[in-house]
Amino acid sequence: MSHFTKVKTQLSERRHLRQALEDLASEYRYEISEGNVHVRGYHGQTTPCQIKLDLRNQQGYDIGFRQETPEQAFDVVADWWSGGPLANFPQQQFLDQVSQRYAYHNLKANLGKFQVMKEVQAHETEDGSIRILLRQVG
Repeated sequence: MSHFTKVKTQLSERRHLRQALEDLASEYRYEISEGNVHVRGYHGQTTPCQIKLDLRNQQGYDIGFRQETPEQAFDVVADWWSGGPLANFPQQQFLDQVSQRYAYHNLKANLGKFQVMKEVQAHETEDGSIRILLRQVG
């Protein structure tokens, strides 16, 4: 019996997802692997993914990101089974932060005729939001 849970996301651009995960790596203490990787779960079960976050926990559980086709968004795959090693991992907080950092990198990559005038990062605001002041150029 598989314990893996799949969570759908709206994250489809691999480059921005990777940047978001890199931004959070030190906070959540994981190493990122890419390619044909396998996420580990209960009793050594594995499932294939394109991006793996090795949480370095003693039971060997990981978090993965899998994209079925390049046109689809990534799914988050992990053994979130209650009582397991990831039971205390702040799943929703982590996914919210990944989504926020993904949106930030996506915006920065697609500014077009806009220039960033000022940025206030999440850790600098009371509500954890990111604020970016833009100016249209040209």
